[in-house]
Amino acid sequence: MNRIKEARKAKKISQKKLAELIGTTQQAISLYENDKREPNENSYSKLSKILDSSIDYLKGNTYSKKELLTVFNNSYLDKNSMLRPKIIYYLDFINAIKPEQLFTAEQLEELTDSVKDYWLKYFGFIFDANYKKAFGVEHPENFTIDFDTISRYKLTFEFMIKISKEIEKNSNASLINMRFNTEVKPDIKQCLNVADLITTYGTKKQVLEFNNKLVDTINSFSKSLEGLPDNPNIDAEKVEKYLD
Repeated sequence: MNRIKEARKAKKISQKKLAELIGTTQQAISLYENDKREPNENSYSKLSKILDSSIDYLKGNTYSKKELLTVFNNSYLDKNSMLRPKIIYYLDFINAIKPEQLFTAEQLEELTDSVKDYWLKYFGFIFDANYKKAFGVEHPENFTIDFDTISRYKLTFEFMIKISKEIEKNSNASLINMRFNTEVKPDIKQCLNVADLITTYGTKKQVLEFNNKLVDTINSFSKSLEGLPDNPNIDAEKVEKYLD
């Protein structure tokens, strides 16, 4: 389906109404939607604001929701795909049941509705309004499919939700520990998984890049400590021996 038509229907706006809103004719909208005329940049700008979709999306330069789910599925099935290891890592990290344990090979190849629902369950958060609001992401469908970034956004978003819930029910919650488990532990876990490989076979430059990634994670966590309250249940003596 044409992106302009798809976005208009999602907004439940008629061609006539859309034409009025952007200052053109209903015939022009019809031509846009049937790929018989290309809107100029000014029209694209107006359409983008009214339809709450980026110009790139309306032009067909980015993934639609359906296409994004297809990419997840096809990349997972393609053993040579560069995205496949990242998808597997992410599914392992969140302890998700793998697709092949739930669906037949035929269902996965056909990308049935059930399979789409599976991918939507684990990656649909990028379309969530609260997610967009939390990170100022106006058009998540434009995301480059970078699972490292996606998982970090998701974990940070979940951390924010978890903090609010913990504060409501438990004044003794260690927000520092929660933040560490959310932002630092995943990177440490990932680094440990490949540390021997990189330090044994990598060039000095690759080892340095590997080291810097972990250092950046730790430094980022150190900065975030400034905005967090101190731990409510402090036992300095218990910790001291591990710092010597």
